[in-house]
Amino acid sequence: MEQIVTILLALITGTLGTAAWKFYSKKFSEKMKLKKEELKNESMDENMYIQDLKQRIERLEKLLEDASEEKEIMRKEIIKLTAETASLKSEIEYIKKENAILKEFRVRIPISKVKKIRRK
Repeated sequence: MEQIVTILLALITGTLGTAAWKFYSKKFSEKMKLKKEELKNESMDENMYIQDLKQRIERLEKLLEDASEEKEIMRKEIIKLTAETASLKSEIEYIKKENAILKEFRVRIPISKVKKIRRK
C-alpha cells in the first residue's frame, strides 16, 4: 500500500511539476514579450522625442542666423544714420552762425534800406 501511495505521489508530483513548469515558462515568455514590446515602444518614443529636439534645434539655429543677419543690417543702418546726424549737426551749426551774422547785419541796416534793396 505504501508503495502505491508513493507511486501515486510521484506521478502527481511529476504531473504537477511538468504542468507547473509549462505554466511558469509560458508566463515568463509572455512577460518577456511584453517587456520587449514596452522597450520597443519606449525606443520609438525616444526616437520621436529625439527627432522633435533635432527639429527644434534646426528651427532655433535658423532663427539665430536670421537674427544675426538682421542685426548686421541694423548695425550698418545705424552707422549710416550716425554719419547723417553728424552731417546735419554741422550744417545746423553753420546755419546758426549765418543766422546770427544776418541778425547782426539787420540791426546795423535800417529796415527802410532793406526794403529798397529787395525792390531792386
